[in-house]
Amino acid sequence: MVYIIGAGVAGLSLARALGRAGVAWCILEKEAEIGLYASGKNAGIIRSYETDPVIRHYAELTLAAYRQDEPGYDECGLIIKPWEIDYNLAGTPQRRFSHGRDSGFYLAQNGCVSAQGVLARLLREASAFGQVRFGFETQLNLHDGHLVSLQGATPSEIIALAPADQVVVANGEGAIQHAAALGRSLGLIAHRRNLYEYANVTGYTGPVEWNEETSCYFRADGDKLVATAGEQIPQASGQDTEPSGVNPSHLAALSREYPLLAERHLTGWRTCLRVMPADNRPYCGADAFLNNLWWFAGLGGRGMSLAPALAEELARQLTSKSGADAYSSALAPARAEVI
Repeated sequence: MVYIIGAGVAGLSLARALGRAGVAWCILEKEAEIGLYASGKNAGIIRSYETDPVIRHYAELTLAAYRQDEPGYDECGLIIKPWEIDYNLAGTPQRRFSHGRDSGFYLAQNGCVSAQGVLARLLREASAFGQVRFGFETQLNLHDGHLVSLQGATPSEIIALAPADQVVVANGEGAIQHAAALGRSLGLIAHRRNLYEYANVTGYTGPVEWNEETSCYFRADGDKLVATAGEQIPQASGQDTEPSGVNPSHLAALSREYPLLAERHLTGWRTCLRVMPADNRPYCGADAFLNNLWWFAGLGGRGMSLAPALAEELARQLTSKSGADAYSSALAPARAEVI
């Protein structure tokens, strides 16, 4: 049995990958629904452009999977003006932004998904081999240096681990608490990003527009436009994840960057959490010290763009115990323990 802590896109993607391999799983989720925080509230933008070659590798694999298997994938394209340009954009055509002031690289195969739609489908596809146990706030119990049980909020909620059982920490912000309790030097930091929703008064259906130089982007989402000014605010553990209100500087930046995002058309806002390590590469692999503990955390807001491909890699390691390749080795949690 593989116990997965967290029912976000990481945990559900892993459950599906394990199910495809015929492996039984159980997700332990402290909330009453799937993907409540980062997964359920993100912008759902799928992009393959990444300057880090390791992250780009998995982003391209995920994009290929969405284009082939995800019925809700909207291949609307992406115009991006990046901070830095790598070889992967050589020969990429350019296209003007909607404001007409300048151009960006046009990635025609990139696009968007509905986060909740993807999560629901992942759960349906995986359900033959396991189930989600909601309301289980997991504590990792050790004895003589071994992970022996998973404890819920009450003494009666305890899962004793068999020798062959494996545990995967895939619960975003919760991974910070688990790492601290185990004395791991993972350096995970949670950030809050505010997303703003505007009425799509013009009926815009074009590409995602993303200017990394100003950190502003927006995407069409039916009768709404979803946008962010890109500010990432460090989030204290356990802090309320809902913003108290809009940030006027965000709205001003968005309206300057994109005339479509006039403040008078603002209809709502929400907050997502982005958990990432210092080197901005996710953790995806075996714990450095416990042979039945694995980490799948720190995706840094790229969950929808990375989790499906990373989950396939982690499932391969869990089921075959085969060695990692050059890409997956770069994501090993042991890298954080090197002094």
